[in-house]
Amino acid sequence: MCVAKNKDCANPQSVALHPATEVFAQKYTPDLRRDYIHSKPLAVEQCSRGESDMCIGSADVIERFENLEIVERFNPKMVWVLYKPR
Repeated sequence: MCVAKNKDCANPQSVALHPATEVFAQKYTPDLRRDYIHSKPLAVEQCSRGESDMCIGSADVIERFENLEIVERFNPKMVWVLYKPR
């Protein structure tokens, strides 16, 4: 995973992210406004369109967009939890 910015943005003010990646926003973009999106790939697309200045997403997705620049890479340990309705 990584944090990326839109190359056209000189002074980032916002970051697009899925709520599950909030801990990374607190660490890497603590002063930016958060734009919560339903998925990491959609957050990356929003940043690419210029609707957010930065994003948190998977590196392989971010690297598909020429106008995005990775500024921080990290390898979190992910845990998946499944819930069953009662």
